[in-house]
Amino acid sequence: MLDKTLEKTVNTDTRGAVTLRLCGPRGFCAGVDRAIQIVVLALKKYGAPVYVRHEI
Repeated sequence: MLDKTLEKTVNTDTRGAVTLRLCGPRGFCAGVDRAIQIVVLALKKYGAPVYVRHEI
C-alpha cells in the first residue's frame, strides 16, 4: 500500500502481470541537464545539425 503523500506524485502503469510505479518529480541528473544545455547553445550559435558523438 502506498503512503497517501506518495499517491499524489506516483504514476502507475499496469501491463499484464507487471506494475510499474514512477515517483515524481522525475528528471535528469545535473550532468545530463548540462549536456542538453550545451547542445541547445550549440544549436543557437551554429544552427542545425549538431552531432553528439557520445551518450548524453
